[in-house]
Amino acid sequence: MLFYHSRAKIAVSMKVRLKESTDKPPHVFMRDAGYARHIAKFDGELSYVRRVTGEEFPRFHIYVDENVTPQTISIHLDQKGVSYDGFSAHNGEYEGPIIMEELLRLRDSIGVQFILLKEKR
Repeated sequence: MLFYHSRAKIAVSMKVRLKESTDKPPHVFMRDAGYARHIAKFDGELSYVRRVTGEEFPRFHIYVDENVTPQTISIHLDQKGVSYDGFSAHNGEYEGPIIMEELLRLRDSIGVQFILLKEKR
């Protein structure tokens, strides 16, 4: 399955909204959940990643929208990196039991319930 970066013409990602605000900023609650900050090389956008194994891929990839309260979280699983320069498309999964399991783990770590939002396609 092909995933396009959130600023591309097509964006696909599992998206949830926190049911209530947390007392921690995103970089803190994401770090507490085992995620590291990630800055995209092609546009400088901040996101968070958590490796599934000791290798760079596969990894969970999350964007936190801090412009809304409470925040929204978009998640997908990167299976591998970008295959060629100049493009942000890569192989990824954006739905299914693996993604739901990670969302449940993240919810438990943050301590706030999530509301599932309609996916953009």
